[in-house]
Amino acid sequence: MELNDSGEEYHYINNSHDKIFRKLLDNKQEAITVINRILKKKNKISADEIEKYNSSYISDKLKNSEADVVYKIKNQDIFFLIEHQTKIDYSMPYRILKYEVEIIESVLINKKYKNKNYRYPLVIPIVLYTGNKVWNAKLDLRKIQLKWNEYENKELSRYNIIDVNKLNEKDLLEEKSVVSKMMLIEKSNTEKELELNLNKIIERKEMFN
Repeated sequence: MELNDSGEEYHYINNSHDKIFRKLLDNKQEAITVINRILKKKNKISADEIEKYNSSYISDKLKNSEADVVYKIKNQDIFFLIEHQTKIDYSMPYRILKYEVEIIESVLINKKYKNKNYRYPLVIPIVLYTGNKVWNAKLDLRKIQLKWNEYENKELSRYNIIDVNKLNEKDLLEEKSVVSKMMLIEKSNTEKELELNLNKIIERKEMFN
């Protein structure tokens, strides 16, 4: 195992797989699997209900960041921001806040929002984490802000975490998506575990052929 600058071990799978996840999440069928995992609704959202959001108004800074993919509900200003992480980032609440503002501002450019009835866009941030240590960063900015006894601040820029370490192997095998199988592979901490998981995936595929 190699170590990063903070002393954290890199996952067994090389970080180049981050590009694979980004490519997979560009596919609506794969992205909707991640979205539905967070929503936990009985009636799942279908891939036909969402579309990729590629606004020319989102800044180059956001486009070049690790905010991998943004989808939206068709004909509604409801957005899903999906970001893949291979290591823990303790600044995530602040980063999510910046991403949310960028997305909202990209909508407001073409909207008449200065009236009391206007409802601002909703951004649902999802962090897909496939590192080998359990995610222990705070989930909203309030938890990492300064405290002042005179003021009770409100929850801000909370995000949703999908931590591969807490996912059930059986569920990942049964889900009919490539991204789920990739998450199972990312759970492999040794070469032996990787071999076993790959064999399970192959056996599962043959079962349905």
